[in-house]
Amino acid sequence: ELKKIVREWENRRNSKDRAYILQYLNLIEKRFGWTDYSMAMLIDKQPAAIMAGWEIPNSKDFYLSVMLHDYSKDRIGEVIYIKTLNHLKGMGFQSVELGGCDDALLSFKQKFHPSRIYKTYEFSFVAKR
Repeated sequence: ELKKIVREWENRRNSKDRAYILQYLNLIEKRFGWTDYSMAMLIDKQPAAIMAGWEIPNSKDFYLSVMLHDYSKDRIGEVIYIKTLNHLKGMGFQSVELGGCDDALLSFKQKFHPSRIYKTYEFSFVAKR
């Protein structure tokens, strides 16, 4: 059921945005084994969202690396962010790093009044034979 969430998320990506779903599928397959925190949200007894991440070493901060949902309900994204952020706050974390994103996702994340925003640069190497 959790893999369905990943596949729906992938299908909703636009053509310019590459979704690396294999990492998400492996994470589910390994039962979130290399994360410090993982949670699934159920709606009407069905998995509707998955969240996962880890504590940032030598800090009281948390890196939320996975936040995917199935788009089944209007504004589900806001609900899972608030629920997750409140839960992490209750666990004693002082801040939560939400990772890099494009402009559209940044606009969404700004709804939660971030304490700071920074630029992320991505690049990759292609090996030639």
